[in-house]
Amino acid sequence: MIFIKHNKHEKKTEKIITSRPERNARNNNPLFAFLVLLCGIFGLLLYFASIPGVYFEKAPVYAAAAVWCAAFAFLFYRGRKYFYIASVCAAALVLLTAVFCRGLLAAQIDYLSDALTGAPAAEPPSVTLLVLAALPVISAVLPPITAAFGSIAPIAASPLIIAAPMLGAEKSAPALLLIAVSAVGSLALGSKESGGREKAAALSCALLLVLIAVSAAFVCPSVDRLGELTNAAEGKIFRFIAEKTGRSADMVQGGKVSRFNNYLTDREQLIVQITRYPKEPIYLKGFVGGDYNKGEWEAADDTSILNDIQNKYQNNWGILGITNTYSSLFFSMNLNTIDDTIPYPASMSVRYISSEGKNYYVPYYSRVDTIYVYGGYRFQYYEKDDMRINWNNVPRMYEPKRDQCLNLRAAYYAEAKDIYTRVPENRLPRLRALCEGKEFESLAEITDFIKNTLNERTEYTQTPGWSTPGGDPVEEFLFDRGRGYCVHYASAAALMYRMFGVPARYVTGYMIEPSDFERQKYGTYNAALKDKNAHAWVEIFLQDYGWTPVDMTPPENGETEGEIYPGYSEPEKDEPNGGINLNINLIPKNRGESGTDIQENIENTETAESEEQIRDYAAYERTEKPIRTAAKIILPLALLIAAALLITRKIRRKKRAGCRAEFAYLLDALNAAGVMRGYDGTEPEFCEKLSEALPEADPSALRRAVAAVMTAAYGKNPPSGDDNAFAIKTCRGAVSMIRKSMPIYKRFVFTIKNIF
Repeated sequence: MIFIKHNKHEKKTEKIITSRPERNARNNNPLFAFLVLLCGIFGLLLYFASIPGVYFEKAPVYAAAAVWCAAFAFLFYRGRKYFYIASVCAAALVLLTAVFCRGLLAAQIDYLSDALTGAPAAEPPSVTLLVLAALPVISAVLPPITAAFGSIAPIAASPLIIAAPMLGAEKSAPALLLIAVSAVGSLALGSKESGGREKAAALSCALLLVLIAVSAAFVCPSVDRLGELTNAAEGKIFRFIAEKTGRSADMVQGGKVSRFNNYLTDREQLIVQITRYPKEPIYLKGFVGGDYNKGEWEAADDTSILNDIQNKYQNNWGILGITNTYSSLFFSMNLNTIDDTIPYPASMSVRYISSEGKNYYVPYYSRVDTIYVYGGYRFQYYEKDDMRINWNNVPRMYEPKRDQCLNLRAAYYAEAKDIYTRVPENRLPRLRALCEGKEFESLAEITDFIKNTLNERTEYTQTPGWSTPGGDPVEEFLFDRGRGYCVHYASAAALMYRMFGVPARYVTGYMIEPSDFERQKYGTYNAALKDKNAHAWVEIFLQDYGWTPVDMTPPENGETEGEIYPGYSEPEKDEPNGGINLNINLIPKNRGESGTDIQENIENTETAESEEQIRDYAAYERTEKPIRTAAKIILPLALLIAAALLITRKIRRKKRAGCRAEFAYLLDALNAAGVMRGYDGTEPEFCEKLSEALPEADPSALRRAVAAVMTAAYGKNPPSGDDNAFAIKTCRGAVSMIRKSMPIYKRFVFTIKNIF
């Protein structure tokens, strides 16, 4: 079929010498489309596989991806009718898979759904079937989308690259590189399909590919540096949005263990005024966490505990009631202890800067003095070093109240020990394995173990990266990333305390260093709290202090040291681990079990594990290894065969087209060189202009070659064999002359364009 171009103004018809199959073969080479599609899908698979918690069998998946890509790419550009038939067949195959394997597919979809919502899975299942079912759909949809909207491919690929840190795929440089290459190739394909300026598209494609390759050479060895730059940009965006939306004034609170980086806005949020300069950091308690589930702490409910105690003991708690009595129990006991070294309690007022706050902040060892004073509230409080409760040394008239407080303390601790030692161990298998089998004789030994574990396994940073879906943020902090900030340290410490039977709670609020306070005109001290003062810590219950802060978060350059809580003494470090064995014992040590029995259990477990490994390897030898070996052989062989068939097909087409194909190649060369643009060979002055453009060529030879091409295109009989061969040789010689006159970059672009 001959293309016909109608000129409405001159009412005449001009014939273009290239036929539709030849134009499609030249502009939409299926090999180039196949390579673009293959890069995109392989990049997506590598990206998907790099997300922690996602697992699939790589050999069958990559082999299937190559087959589907080849089928749909070649069919789409060879014959649309066969492409649609193949798409229907692929859809039927996917539908049959969904019907007959719906149970397995549903389980894999549920797992991915839980992963996206952050719900951890102890043993991530393989999602091979789900990926295999998705491949034909993706392979069938991408070619027409690329042809219609190829110019927006780089924009569509950008969200994947931006979301890489969130999904944990930021270190998969090959995946990101393949996605970028596919996006650039799609841009070139879209330009060709839409009839755009092919030279500009090809030039852009080549330059972008070179830029990506050069960037990858520098980026791959220094992914950490790239992460720092990403975090810096992300932080600026976060701060800009926070300031414009007013979110920077919100309190940094809640029980959700952060899965993201921590960026500070440096905006003032609270004003704290005290009457005495502090000797130690002051902790203001805001949110208190009770049960832990799926990376989030639920709010602790002391009211229900106190109501149960009230109903159980029916005691007279005085005019204040049991709740207020308990909230100021340890402050009151310290206030009424007969000891001249105990100072008078200090006073603290907390005031919100912008508006009434969403949270109520309470210092430890305190009681409420005044509520709603100057937009805030006021407490009387003791510092930790000023707490010297002596239950046996109180005024005689206070002894009945002392006895009541002792009973309340004992009743509360009995309830708290059951509630605040609960841990979802089935969702924290690695943390459970870390703590199992270890027994300690004192709270100090448990604290040493927790502190040393955190110091050796982790390091402090405000930008640990985004936690990956499908995993628990605490386990990922301890066993995978090893990097985090206060919320991660506090959560890990609270859970480990609980696993050893110590009542512990997760707390968020503010920590104020003494240096944050400035002396005021009338002798008070003020501190303006910013989000940098927002903090998280763990609190444990001590008999003479009640809930006491235990800060396991190390400074940015160092380890947690010193007195962590009252009565704790740091052991001498004769050994790297402080004398504590941090090896994970997967066999729980039961009470009354002898050391010999434990050793036998360990040996039996090791033997069972060895046998299981042997069985696994045997199964691998029988099933997976042959598949992978076949894939390694078949996949390259299939690509070579496809390339050979395509090249053979191209050569046959060229032979059938004869001099017309070589003349079309000559027109492309003229257009690429910027010479005789818009000419198609039918113009009367074409031979004269061509001779001027190629002064080294013989004008008579050019005229004879053009005449043979015109005869082949419009004549009733084809040109003779000699004329056809002469025209082919002349056109090739002319193209060679044009190529030599091109600049190097234009020559490169022209060559790449005509290869694909």
